[in-house]
Amino acid sequence: MAKTYEQTDRGNFRAFKNNSKEIGDDRPLFQGKLTLPNSKDERSFALWPYASEKDGATILSGRAGASANSQIAAYTQPPKEQVQKLAVEIPSKTDGKPFKLEPDSLILFTNKTKDADNQGRPDYYGFYNPGDGKLQRIAAWTQLDRYGNPMLTGSLQTFERNNEREQDAAGPPAQKDRAREEELEHAR
Repeated sequence: MAKTYEQTDRGNFRAFKNNSKEIGDDRPLFQGKLTLPNSKDERSFALWPYASEKDGATILSGRAGASANSQIAAYTQPPKEQVQKLAVEIPSKTDGKPFKLEPDSLILFTNKTKDADNQGRPDYYGFYNPGDGKLQRIAAWTQLDRYGNPMLTGSLQTFERNNEREQDAAGPPAQKDRAREEELEHAR
């Protein structure tokens, strides 16, 4: 009997340190895969590190590719009318100017609200624009892989402007039990 997979309202996010990366070169720091909510199609992505000009906090920014299924379908299906991908504006939390996220782009910010009292919060939070007008919210936690290299794991969820804190409170898979308590405490 074929195995069936339940689709969920959260997608997966996983990135590993690029072992070819050397300090000062232009290679990405992380390479990984993500899946959108309610989908099994994986998309590869790469993230480059930057320091915030404002406070020096780490920002990870990059691009994602199309899923393998959509790339294969492009070769096997008759040509379709090209669908224009949409850029999405993200409201700023500080200066009021919206931030424009281009299609297939993702950006992660250091979570400055994580502290000793709030260990379940993600280390990074951010957004992914798949180009369909449905902005995805990313919550990512750092950990070490089995070789001692840094990696990021987390989830994606469709971004709803009035419910943006819910994903951060959910915690990584091992910490979901504390999610409800942290949801009430979490404020950005």
